[in-house]
Amino acid sequence: MKGTGSRELYQDIFINDVSGNYVCYVGHAKTMSSADQKQFYTFLKNRLKNVNGISSEDAEWIDTEIKNGTLLPKQTKRDNSVIPHQLQLREFELILDNMQEMYPFLKENREKLLKIFNFVIPYYVGPLKGVVRKGESTNWMVPKKDGVIHPWNFDEMVDKEASAECFISRMTGNCSYLFNEKVLPKNSLLYETFEVLNELNPLKINGEPISVELKQRIYEQLFLTGKKVTKKSLTKYLIKNGYDKDIELSGIDNEFHSNLKSHIDFEDYDNLSDEEVERIILRITVFEDKQLLKDYLNREFVKLSEDERKQICSLSYKGWGNLSEMLLNGITVTDSNGVEVSVMDMLWNTNLNLMQILSKKYGYKAEIERYNKEHEKKHL
Repeated sequence: MKGTGSRELYQDIFINDVSGNYVCYVGHAKTMSSADQKQFYTFLKNRLKNVNGISSEDAEWIDTEIKNGTLLPKQTKRDNSVIPHQLQLREFELILDNMQEMYPFLKENREKLLKIFNFVIPYYVGPLKGVVRKGESTNWMVPKKDGVIHPWNFDEMVDKEASAECFISRMTGNCSYLFNEKVLPKNSLLYETFEVLNELNPLKINGEPISVELKQRIYEQLFLTGKKVTKKSLTKYLIKNGYDKDIELSGIDNEFHSNLKSHIDFEDYDNLSDEEVERIILRITVFEDKQLLKDYLNREFVKLSEDERKQICSLSYKGWGNLSEMLLNGITVTDSNGVEVSVMDMLWNTNLNLMQILSKKYGYKAEIERYNKEHEKKHL
């Protein structure tokens, strides 16, 4: 602009309300609508097209910057989000270093300022101060002690672990049949077993229901191998075990939609009980924050090696089932031999699926109704 010596040109681009100019581009125009980068660049090229006094080098530089989208970038825009936080932090540290001699309070409060810059309330802690609705607070944060919470004293004031436990409870829905019981993670050992058996039990071979013994072998020798079980792979397995080549399978789709992924993930962890594995799977399902999972494993599972804990932290499980542990293992009926039989027992030892098991015939429906009635007040 200086090379042209034109004050009018400068004002049209940077001062006046002219459609598409810099004033519109940065959103400060009073009488014109705002302009995006493309509109501003178009305005600029048209306005500078026949202006005398701009050298060929300057014109080429402007043209290159426009093509690259780097001419007069806005300081605050969506594209700036690609700048890593570490670079922004480093820039902030340099600003503090350069300014602290002139402004001593910056030096005195350097650590607090850096903590403010880096601070984000963990999602599992939630709002620090909720609203009371119907007698209950909307927040679940558990404080360690009374007082004002600041970014620099957050860990001293907030019990993150206890807050995380409350978050788990809030995130977990209720069972489709037992209204006061929480559902299992979709990758729970128990829920995976339920899904596989519930899908496998209706299988028919040449029009006949599969035997319980063969069903159990398929579960152990196919589903626990880690491979995706399809109609084709099941057919090969059956032919290998004595069935004719023209065998006909019905009651399933082209592939099984369920699997035993978490069983396979934890098959080498002999030092973990099923209950401990279930606790770990629950936390992997709920928390995206791997550091929180790592801290939990370091605190609760010191018997695991560092490599084992690292491997567990690399696992990813998502989603929830529709049923609770109480429904699958807790609700029982007494058989003719006086033995308490759970829903999972029935799934393993018969060819029935869940809907058949929960019919009036086997007594589970009445037990579910009794359980819900006993816990109705608590649920309400």
